[in-house]
Amino acid sequence: MTEKELDKELERLRPLYKSDAEKASNDVLENKFKSFRSLQQEALLYYFMEDDAKPLVGILPTNSGKSLIYQAGAKYIDKKYGGKTVVISPLISLMIDQVTKSEKDIEKLLIEQLKNGIICFNSSVRQYEKYWYKAEKLFETGKFSLLYVSPERFRSKFFLQSYKKQNIMRFVIDEMHCVELWGQSFRYEYKNLKNVIYKAKLVLLTASAGKKLIDDTLASIIDNDKSPVTIIKGDIVRKEINILPAKEVDSDEDRLKKIKLQVKKWISKFNQKDKILIFTAFANEGNNCNCVCICDYLQKAAKEIGVNENEIAIYNGTMNSEDRTAVQSKFANSKVRILVCTKAFGMGVDIKNIRGVLHVYPPVTIEEYYQEIGRGGRSAKTEKECETLLLWRNSDDKMLNFLKRTPWAFRLYYKYILLSTGVLLVEEYYDTEKEEVSCSIKTQKAMQFIEELNCRDGRNKPKYYTKADIINKKYRKVFRYDMSNLKTTERIIRKIEDYIDTKNPKGDTRKDLNRIARWLMLYYEQRKNTTGIFKIQGNTVKANSIKSDLSLMEEQGWILRASADSKGSIAKYRVLENDLDNEQVEQFFMSIHSLGEKRDEAWKKVQKMLKYSSSDEIWIYLKKNL
Repeated sequence: MTEKELDKELERLRPLYKSDAEKASNDVLENKFKSFRSLQQEALLYYFMEDDAKPLVGILPTNSGKSLIYQAGAKYIDKKYGGKTVVISPLISLMIDQVTKSEKDIEKLLIEQLKNGIICFNSSVRQYEKYWYKAEKLFETGKFSLLYVSPERFRSKFFLQSYKKQNIMRFVIDEMHCVELWGQSFRYEYKNLKNVIYKAKLVLLTASAGKKLIDDTLASIIDNDKSPVTIIKGDIVRKEINILPAKEVDSDEDRLKKIKLQVKKWISKFNQKDKILIFTAFANEGNNCNCVCICDYLQKAAKEIGVNENEIAIYNGTMNSEDRTAVQSKFANSKVRILVCTKAFGMGVDIKNIRGVLHVYPPVTIEEYYQEIGRGGRSAKTEKECETLLLWRNSDDKMLNFLKRTPWAFRLYYKYILLSTGVLLVEEYYDTEKEEVSCSIKTQKAMQFIEELNCRDGRNKPKYYTKADIINKKYRKVFRYDMSNLKTTERIIRKIEDYIDTKNPKGDTRKDLNRIARWLMLYYEQRKNTTGIFKIQGNTVKANSIKSDLSLMEEQGWILRASADSKGSIAKYRVLENDLDNEQVEQFFMSIHSLGEKRDEAWKKVQKMLKYSSSDEIWIYLKKNL
């Protein structure tokens, strides 16, 4: 829509909706609403309120007030028609931030929001039993106006049963790029959202999306993607963010030194409420530049940098949801001033006074880069209030190759399938860079052990598993080893343990076999228990590693945390129903392969961006390519 077309539409819409829109916005902002941030934001709210079924797409820059559109719009729709608004939100951190806006007594704030008609369902708030009980009752009886959920929540039969009874009039997908980005890989539920929109008006919101992404997203979630769509797009440039020229490093040690020097420089010129975000590609694996290592390095240099050691913290997906919520709250309140994080932090999170954003590695797409620098500058009163810096090295291409190809999504999914169904999935593919066959089971010895299980006890003995092809193509194969029979499951676990004790395999062979035995044991435990509950006990490295993976599965809505003891050493979980058939599993793997190819192309755009030497040049490049 051109500016002229927008002005004409506003002339039509303002007499109809301006008064109600301002009143609803004032209610949301607690009588602090003065005016809309842009004509695009104003128009989007009016279109949201308009009583028609035409899909609405809003593309506004970060920090432009997208959330006000559905928060104020939901109040109007509820008051005018008794209709409900559903917001599909991709990350727990984003939901918590939008609902509470504070770190002080989150359960109390959540309960207060229930009085305002706002419900939030995710694994993180499940720990607040008083809130959860009240929220479920209000949801069942339809006493709400705005509901925040993740796409995975629709897998719950209980949730769906109550959801179908509600008068859903607006269906909002916040951060709409996730439909294509994640719906094609490990969060397949994004692709199923079209089944639960029903007759509601579809609203898609994001900070950046080109025509192809919009078209692909609409085709994924509505049956008639040729129907008329209203698209409102604002200028993506954030003048309050000054993008410094990227700096090249020559080693991990050099990278760490440049991180420390830049953080020290920022801290020296910022005030005590100002904060710094440091994005890295790795949580606790990889090399010396992962979250844990960077945090340790900076904490040791805290005095030199000019902060206290406890003002530096980490945030990543391997942490449990309670710890992530606590860290986010401290960062929002400036108790933590330097946060080292992965991309698990912050899509759409509105935290004030972030004045420095540093990328340890280049993100694999410019969309991710734009989203992440957009965390900064949210309290800017003057231009270029927030500075951003990106570090890079020629070898980053190979270092980040696994992120481009997204096998980490497969590794998590592989564990979940083993846990939920007792089926081991093994992927083999031809690595064009290494010119060799790569396998999801890292070592040949571990794979050989699995293959030989079926013939170890002779032909007359029962088989340990059944094997079948899911994909059998020239460059890609996926095999299914069904170990779900509980009698043989127990024997496979024992065989693996005996092999490890007697043969004492080293390195990745030991890790691979331990991993299979560990997740099979959890499958066995939850299937033997009539309630479907399984537990993880202790604070050992092994137990915490499992809890980290389960925390990631919680984030995706694949499992539910049933309970945790007061010390946090015993956690109980329940697997949500897994109903993927072979065809859907095949689609999952093929889409990962396709997504990897798309990301290779996206990476070339990132590499080109590294060459620009001024903030203006980089913004022009981003505007052209987003």
